Amino acid sequence: MRKAILTIALLCIIVICIVSTMPVHAEEAFSTTPMIAGGEEHTIALKSDGTVWGWGSYYHGQLGNGAVGEWRPQGSDAFQVTPAQVAGLDHMVAVAAGQYHTVTLRRDGTVWAFGFDDEGQLGDGNGGEVGRRNPMTVQAKISNATAIAAGKRHSVALRDDGTVWTWGSNYYGQLGHGEPGWPNKQNVPAQVQGVDHVISIAAGSDHTVALRDDGTVWLWGLNDRGQLGNGTGGQQAGEDEEADFSALPVQAQGLVNITAIAAGTGHTIALREDGTVWVWGANWRGQIGDGTLENDDYRTIPTQIGNLSDVTAIAGGHAHSVVMKKDGSVWAWGLNVDGQLGVGSGWNEDGHRLTPVQTNHINNVISIAAGDTHTIVMRDDGTVWAWGNNRAGQVGDGTVCEFGDYRPNPQQVLGPDGVGYLNLLESSHQSTEQTESPTESTEPISDLPESPIGPSSNITVWIIFVSLGVALTVTVAILLLLKKRRRW
Repeated sequence: MRKAILTIALLCIIVICIVSTMPVHAEEAFSTTPMIAGGEEHTIALKSDGTVWGWGSYYHGQLGNGAVGEWRPQGSDAFQVTPAQVAGLDHMVAVAAGQYHTVTLRRDGTVWAFGFDDEGQLGDGNGGEVGRRNPMTVQAKISNATAIAAGKRHSVALRDDGTVWTWGSNYYGQLGHGEPGWPNKQNVPAQVQGVDHVISIAAGSDHTVALRDDGTVWLWGLNDRGQLGNGTGGQQAGEDEEADFSALPVQAQGLVNITAIAAGTGHTIALREDGTVWVWGANWRGQIGDGTLENDDYRTIPTQIGNLSDVTAIAGGHAHSVVMKKDGSVWAWGLNVDGQLGVGSGWNEDGHRLTPVQTNHINNVISIAAGDTHTIVMRDDGTVWAWGNNRAGQVGDGTVCEFGDYRPNPQQVLGPDGVGYLNLLESSHQSTEQTESPTESTEPISDLPESPIGPSSNITVWIIFVSLGVALTVTVAILLLLKKRRRW
C-alpha cells in the first residue's frame, strides 16, 4: 500500500515538473493601426498602442488635457506646441477632429469625445457653451461602433450593423434626421434614416457623407455649393435667403466602385477602385483640381481629376485637397495661403494651385489627414510630419507662427515636451531620435511591430502552486480512503 501511495506522489511530482517547464505566454499586448486627424487649429494622433496624443489649440478643451483657454483681446495663448497624451484613453482604435472638438473610438465600440459642446456635438446629453476638457463617453445607442467622423459642429458614428448615427448641430440637415433650422440640435445620437449597409463615413463642415457596400455614395446636409453631388444646389447662404440643403440622404450622381470618401468645408472627394479621384462642390480656391477657378464657382456633380492615378488615400481641408499615391508620394491642390500644400510657398508667392502638385521633401507616406489649413502625414517608419498654418502650434514643431507666417514645407513633429520625435509605431514610454531626411528613401515596413510575448514568471509560479495543491489534495484523499478500508 505504501508503494502505491509513493507511486501516486511520484507521478504528481513528475506532472508538476512538466507543467512548470512548459512555455507560458503572457496576454498579447494591444495593438491597432495608427491614425492622424486635423481640426481647425489642433491635431490628433492615435498610436499603435491605443493611446491618443494631441497638439495645437486647446482653447475649447479639444486636446482633452484638462484645460481650456481664456479669451484675450490679442487672442488666446492656449497652445500645446508639442504632442501630449490624452489622459484616460486607452485601447482606442480611431480618432476624428472637428472644428473645436475631438471624437475617439474605443476597442469595445464605445465613443468618447471632448472639446466644444455648444451644439451638442459631444453627445453627452448636455450641449452647452462650456467645453468639456476631459474625455466623456457619448450617451447610449453608440455601442458596437466601428468608425467615427467629425464635422464643424456635428459628429458621426458607424455601427457594425451598417447604420449611421449622428448628433450635434442640425441647422442644415447634416444629421440626416429631424427638422433643420435654428435652434435645431441633437444632444444625443440618433439614427440616420434612408441609408444602410454603410461601410465608411466622412463629415464636412455642414454636410455628411456615407459609402455603402455597393460602392455608391450618399450625402445629406448643406448643399449651397453642390457638395451633395446630386446635380442640385448652388444657392449661396445669406441672411435673406435660405441655403440649399437636404435633411435626408441623396445619392451622388454617376459614382460607382468607390472605395474611400473624404470631405472638406464645402467640397467632397471620392476615390474609385481604379485609383482615380472624383471631386465636387465648392471651387472658390481651386479645391476641385480641374484647372478652373471662379469666386462663385462650384460643381454639382462629381468631376474626375485628370492626370491623377494610382491614388490610395484622400483627405479634404477647408479649401484644399490632399491625396496619397501608391508610391508613398503626397499631392495637393487648392488654397495655399498658409502653405498647406507643402510646396515651399504660400500667401505672398502662390495663393492657390488649380491642379495637383507634389508636396516637397516627403515620401514613404502611409497615412494622410487635412486640418482646416494644415496637412499631416505619417511615414512608414511611424514618424509624423506636418505643414501649413501654425498659429496655434498645430504643426507640432515646438513653435507658434505669427499671423501671416506659416510652415510651407513638411516639418517633423517633435516628441512630448520637445524631446525626440513622435513615433506612432512605438509604445508611449518610448522616444525616437530624429529620423533621416524624408528625401532619403527607406525600406517600407510590412506590418506593425509585433507585441512582445514571452514567458511570464508570475504565471509559472502560480501554476506550480496550483499543481502542488492538487497533488497534496489527491494524496490526502487516497490516504483517507485507505484508512477507511482498514476499518472495514
